Amino acid sequence: MLNMNFNRIIKLVVAIVLTTAAVFIARSVIIQSDLKETKNAPSQEVSKESNSVVVITPSSQNLGKVIYGDVATTTFTLTNSTSKLLKITRVSTSCGCTKAEVEKRDLGAKETTLVKVSFDPAVHKDDTDIGEVTRSIYISTDNPDFPQLTSTITANVIKEASQ
Repeated sequence: MLNMNFNRIIKLVVAIVLTTAAVFIARSVIIQSDLKETKNAPSQEVSKESNSVVVITPSSQNLGKVIYGDVATTTFTLTNSTSKLLKITRVSTSCGCTKAEVEKRDLGAKETTLVKVSFDPAVHKDDTDIGEVTRSIYISTDNPDFPQLTSTITANVIKEASQ
C-alpha cells in the first residue's frame, strides 16, 4: 500500500513538472514570435488606443544626386489613424536648407495630408552641403501619444551635373 501511494506521488510530481515545462516552452515561443513581428513592423507611433497610429510614410527618402544650386522636392504622407482630431502644432527641420509644410494642419479621424519638402543646398553659400547629407523633418502635434513625428531625407550633393 505504501508503494502504491509512493508511485502515485511520483506520477503526480512528473505530471506537474511536464505541465510546467510545456507552459514555459509555449510562452517562450509566443514571446519570440512577438519579437520577430516587432522587428519587421514599419516605423510608426502607436497609441494606447487599439490599432490607432499616426505615421509619416515613407519614414525616409533618398533624393539621389542633387546639383548644388538646384532645389530638390519630395512629399511624405502623414496619416491620422486615430479616432480623434489631430492638430499639427509645428513643422520644423534640422537645417535652414530644408523647408517643410503640410497641406492641412487639422486632420480628422482617419484622414491624411501631404507634407511637402524642399531641399536647397545652395542656401549655405559656402559648399558645406557638398557630398552626402541627411536632414530631418519634425512634425509636432497636440496628441500626447504622438507629440513629435520625424522623417528624413538624404541626398548626394554635387557641384555640377558631370560628376
